[in-house]
Amino acid sequence: MKIHTYRSALTIALIFLCASALSENTPELNIASVAAIVEIETRQGPREFIQLPTLQYDLEIQQECPADLKPANLSVSVADTRRTMSANEISKASALTMPLSIPGAQIAPIAIAGFCSAIGDDIHGTNSREDDILGIKDVLSLQAALLCASDTGSRIYYASIALDVELRCKLPGPDVQPIAKL
Repeated sequence: MKIHTYRSALTIALIFLCASALSENTPELNIASVAAIVEIETRQGPREFIQLPTLQYDLEIQQECPADLKPANLSVSVADTRRTMSANEISKASALTMPLSIPGAQIAPIAIAGFCSAIGDDIHGTNSREDDILGIKDVLSLQAALLCASDTGSRIYYASIALDVELRCKLPGPDVQPIAKL
């Protein structure tokens, strides 16, 4: 019985020792972004799909290479949009902000099932403000790769996140009739 307890304690101690050694110099690539906001005009009649305009994202990137390697390159890709940062741009800080624009032509139409339609009381303010905002998850997928290199070798670290969109219905004033726009 004492042998099993000793082995269990030794195993737990070994796990904590390995975890603390790894956490001291763990390479990382973490990316975060808030949803892109798109205002859309109220339309007469129902609509099922909309084509999004160019979406703007401000990416927050945390990057760190192992101690024996230095950041050499950071590549970000969404749909057909690619952006690369060189070693000079990324080696100055472990936290970066990268603006990224995704053209609407690279985004499939979005199903909205009558959102922001001038049917019923929607445009007259009888619905709550929550009805004028529609969050759409996972509209796009972002992939990133961090190349860490030295004279003796290199390693690549990957990250991927989903990008969201928030649609906001631009409501006309109480005396203004909605105008259909494409």
